Amino acid sequence: MNPHADLKELYFQDWRENTYPWKLWQCCPASIEGRIEADWADLTDHPIWSASFIYRRKRQLILINGYEIPVPMTFQELILLPDRQTVFVVDLTCSDGYDEVPVNNYELADWDLLCDRGLVHATESAAEIHAKALIGITTRALKTFKALN
Repeated sequence: MNPHADLKELYFQDWRENTYPWKLWQCCPASIEGRIEADWADLTDHPIWSASFIYRRKRQLILINGYEIPVPMTFQELILLPDRQTVFVVDLTCSDGYDEVPVNNYELADWDLLCDRGLVHATESAAEIHAKALIGITTRALKTFKALN
């Protein structure tokens, strides 16, 4: 079976709805084992669907407390990363509200839980914005509480 079959279906759906569907997609080189070998790059034309690349739709944004945040990583995306790769975990006990963590730092079950809770990001800027949004919710709730008491 073609490793890109499901993604091709999504791409063709995007093509039916958009003049330039490649603007919604990214790719990156993959190792023989199918692991990510470099940063994601925006497509500039239709994909060639090479087995040497991994493809994905661009990250969508979610709105939390007025902040637009890239959708956090899924466990399936995380396990494709090389062990030496670092990701950014939203952790409000850290001074910045997030921590940079090597993928090989946790057991798979821990990563599964963190991803399930939507706390893992590929970029520092996404984790920083996510942390600010969550801290803002708490700060606003405390101000409201203090004003009422």
